[in-house]
Amino acid sequence: ASGEAAAGEAGAPSAAAAAPAPSPEQDDPAAALGIPELARLATRFGCTQTEILRAAEIDPSVVAELPEDMRSTVVMATVSQTNLDHLRRPRPDPPDAGGGGNALEAAAGAGDIDAAVLEALPPDIREEVLREEEARRREQQAAAQRAAAAAQSSNGGSGEMDNASFIASLDPMLREEVLMTAPDELLQTLPAELVAEAQLIQSRNFPRYAVHRDAPRQPQTPPRVVAARAPPPGPRQHPHLQAMEQQLLLQPPAPGQGRAWAAPQGFSRRQHGFPMNDQVLAQLG
Repeated sequence: ASGEAAAGEAGAPSAAAAAPAPSPEQDDPAAALGIPELARLATRFGCTQTEILRAAEIDPSVVAELPEDMRSTVVMATVSQTNLDHLRRPRPDPPDAGGGGNALEAAAGAGDIDAAVLEALPPDIREEVLREEEARRREQQAAAQRAAAAAQSSNGGSGEMDNASFIASLDPMLREEVLMTAPDELLQTLPAELVAEAQLIQSRNFPRYAVHRDAPRQPQTPPRVVAARAPPPGPRQHPHLQAMEQQLLLQPPAPGQGRAWAAPQGFSRRQHGFPMNDQVLAQLG
């Protein structure tokens, strides 16, 4: 009995030693998918591959149904669009023999994509993601430059009326004349709608516009004002003579005397300067 007890005591450590250690697949079921890029990403973040798939809302059982050559592409394309910062755990970075990690960090430094995610991506997907990120960054820079230019132009033009406001304040006829004869350097400072209006006016009045454009600029002089001359006055009768003539014409002739003088047909006394006859002149002395 004592021998059996001793044998049992001796066999207990060996049974404990023979108990299998938990495999990585038991701690991390997603490791069984065999995706090297996902494994490297989990190592960089200090988390499990299952945690990464859970953050990206990927079901490991669905990935397991995919062909092995498609798993990496499908999984990493979704992971690259997921924010994994909450999974990052502080840990010393392993030495980088090739120096590729620093290049990826520099490429992703200005964007929202983590360098570890880029490093874990397949090469073709990584290049596509970097191209999209570069295009997005350029668009943001262009928008910022346009906003800065608009703010500068609004601040610089606050003290005086700009060209567009000046043209908008003109009456329609003068506005059309200004736009028809506007040079190219002026059109470059106008908004697109004014440029289109100027081109329409110039095409509609092309011969006139060509004359204005090709003719040399002459200094403008104020128009001469010429006073209209009144016609020279004709011979005027004295007012006293006019009154006497009217009075004698209304006075009836004396008996037996008849008319002292009869004007021939078509003869005008006023026109020929003989308004009165000899009798009138004799009475005037």
